[in-house]
Amino acid sequence: MQEGEHIDGYRVIRKLGEGAMGQVFEAEHEQGHRAAIKVLHAEYSADPELLRRFLNEARAASMIDHPGVVKILGTGHAPDGSAYFAMEFLEGESLRTRLKKNGGKMGSNMLHVGAQIAAALAAAHEQKIIHRDLKPDNIMLVPDLEAPGGERVKILDFGIAKLLEAEDVGVKTAAGMAMGTPTYMSPEQFTGAAEATDRSDVYSLGVILYHFVAGRPPFVAQGPGELLALHLKSQPVPLEEINPGVHRALSSLIHQMLAKKPMERPTMAEVRDALLALSEGRMPQLSAAHAAVPPPPSPEVSEHLTEHPTDQAETPPASTPQLHAGPPPSRRPLLLWLGLGGAALLGGAGWLALRARAPSRAATAKVDPAPIAPPPPRPQGEVLPPPILQASASKGSKATRTRGKQRKSRRSR
Repeated sequence: MQEGEHIDGYRVIRKLGEGAMGQVFEAEHEQGHRAAIKVLHAEYSADPELLRRFLNEARAASMIDHPGVVKILGTGHAPDGSAYFAMEFLEGESLRTRLKKNGGKMGSNMLHVGAQIAAALAAAHEQKIIHRDLKPDNIMLVPDLEAPGGERVKILDFGIAKLLEAEDVGVKTAAGMAMGTPTYMSPEQFTGAAEATDRSDVYSLGVILYHFVAGRPPFVAQGPGELLALHLKSQPVPLEEINPGVHRALSSLIHQMLAKKPMERPTMAEVRDALLALSEGRMPQLSAAHAAVPPPPSPEVSEHLTEHPTDQAETPPASTPQLHAGPPPSRRPLLLWLGLGGAALLGGAGWLALRARAPSRAATAKVDPAPIAPPPPRPQGEVLPPPILQASASKGSKATRTRGKQRKSRRSR
């Protein structure tokens, strides 16, 4: 395809870019609208598998009716046999370019952009389409005054998208074949493209959101092998350690999206709703199954957004759902067991009290009383009264023996 060439009502204006397998041109339709025409080189168009993959991008994107997905205008073949498809012309910049300009971080528009990406992918998942190659290069930011934040997200390149309910017309992948970009691939994608699910896109978006906050992806390595090991086995550094200013609810959401097991990640619709809530200053709500997965260092998603945390204590806790809908059990057995338990506790307490007092009495019995002074001498023949014993002295104590000796001494005198 050359500049100035006419094809199916389009006039080619200029070449926008070129890759190993094709080119992209700006064109203008005879009805006046502009378009971008993506062309697959003739030699690759002759390969049935490559042709299927190329046309799959147009088919997948055309099935998703959402403003966040690039609109497909038509497909065809050029006179030289090259396959092509025309899509809406976008004036803006890629997310990759924006991140480079901002030093790796997204800035104040992060939540709006993230919510739009999640909304577009949620619409794709509703149509049983998985992108499988989500990355900043495939996301365009287009000025749009009607969009939140003044920019519209456009997701491109569904070339390796997986159509779950129409695999016969989707991209064919060999067993164990990994597809995607390693930095943004989910753990299951490294084991084989057939393992990818809608939660794989959630993981890839989690990598992008982590990049927004931290200024870099969660895992950085020299080669695909190292990245494979990191994605499969390692946990990302907690975002609070890299960016202490990140909101804890956002950090928690991102770490849940990066869970190793697909079913421990939220759905894309849940991610969309959570990001929208955060962008509006509301508390995001996730299902209990995903809210229970704590990110390191375990900040809970339930941390509310208000600047007055003491108000949270005034909110009554949510009631626990009942597992059985039958009538409540009788309380009589419970009261009986409580009574028996209370009696046992009182008896045990009394026994311990007696045990604690016994040593003190034994110690008192061993203490010698103060010596008693002998009584004054009495007239001969007077009968002595019986001795008075101390109640605390035991029989045969030293005091008793002392009085006996005193009586014998007086009688001998």
